[in-house]
Amino acid sequence: MKEHVIAPVTGRTDGENLELTAGIYQTEEGAVKPAQIWEILADTFAFPINKELMLARRIALWHRQDGVNTSLFE
Repeated sequence: MKEHVIAPVTGRTDGENLELTAGIYQTEEGAVKPAQIWEILADTFAFPINKELMLARRIALWHRQDGVNTSLFE
């Protein structure tokens, strides 16, 4: 999992919903799925979340070269 998450997972809540942001890097072996991050939080850290209600969306695409991340849209 560590090789796929390239930035600290951050989050915020409005009292009912938890919104997480995670930088996920895709390697030739694949990438971690957003649901897997939720599962780790629920199972390992006992976060009181319902994994069945998880909604994921992509907000950016990045290219990584020599350890530097750049936006594909710049």
